[in-house]
Amino acid sequence: GISFSTTTAIAGVADVHLVGDFCFSEKTYRITADAATDWPVIDGVELTGVRFTVANRAAANCAAGDAAGPTRVTARADLDLFGTHFIVSANITGDGESWIAAQPMGAFQPIPGLTIHDTLIVANTYELVLDVGTLPVTEVIDPPAQLASSQRLIPVGVNLVAAATLPDNIPAVGGSEVQIAGHIGTSLAELSIEAKLVLAHPPEIAGL
Repeated sequence: GISFSTTTAIAGVADVHLVGDFCFSEKTYRITADAATDWPVIDGVELTGVRFTVANRAAANCAAGDAAGPTRVTARADLDLFGTHFIVSANITGDGESWIAAQPMGAFQPIPGLTIHDTLIVANTYELVLDVGTLPVTEVIDPPAQLASSQRLIPVGVNLVAAATLPDNIPAVGGSEVQIAGHIGTSLAELSIEAKLVLAHPPEIAGL
């Protein structure tokens, strides 16, 4: 294959670092653009460390047998908001379908005493499975029938997913995990939130 690295200006933005390669045998490619600038999306909200990738393969480097797939545009950036650092990820398929997700770094504790983790706000135009245990979050291509605990099915719309660990001093359920899923939608009529309790110490029932 062939690879390249250069610095150029794109759409008026200077010092854009382009890195890419093309595999002749597999006919796959991957191009990454890393801009040495911040992106103020709205007043008071500024994305830093913005990076875009255009590729028709998942692997970062050329590999034998890594067949070409659909072209995807992915992006990631950093965001500081409400005193919390977020990683923003986005993906656009060759068919124009897309998702964008905001993921806080580390534990998120908006309620004193209740630590929320694996928190994710997602806006998506197609149903997909995301692995919320990775940083940044990644889409699970060809997900298994039985999803892993960190893999969450995301319906179309605007969604909230999270998990929380109950304090140990709560009788019977202390230390258990609560998996939270909410479909925010675009109107109050579409709002729905549900929680699944995964017991840390399931009761032993004779015969079951």
